[in-house]
Amino acid sequence: MKDNRHFIGSICVRIGTERTKLELSPASIHGGGDGFRVRVNRRWLNAPEGGPLFVGPDRLGQLVADVALGGMPSSEPEPDLPVKTRVSIRRETDGIVWHDGAWTVSPPIRGYDGRWYVAVTTAHKGIGFVPVSSVIRSNRNGHTE
Repeated sequence: MKDNRHFIGSICVRIGTERTKLELSPASIHGGGDGFRVRVNRRWLNAPEGGPLFVGPDRLGQLVADVALGGMPSSEPEPDLPVKTRVSIRRETDGIVWHDGAWTVSPPIRGYDGRWYVAVTTAHKGIGFVPVSSVIRSNRNGHTE
């Protein structure tokens, strides 16, 4: 079995008397692309869904702050939005609020920011991810619930 404990750097943060050590390993040796796989106090940090968490250089500072100040932010439980659910997407353009009819094409996934996202398909925009907070579930008649 290949040893993936190759680190290219570490960060040690002390808040009061509490110390936290973050070790950075290249994501590429763990099956990721660009960025890092992070080990916190000798334990690998995993994504909320359970798989490895890969962090890009642009997100590393926020991750360090989150971990040093009490861990990853906890978020709400997974929303009940199965695939093929009829929804409306709340959008705002130039101060005008409008709703776009859509269907979900993926189950909800949690982003690193702790928010839930779902892939939807619309007639105007095609397929894209939107925050679940902007999704309004529709009933069989197309009315929102």
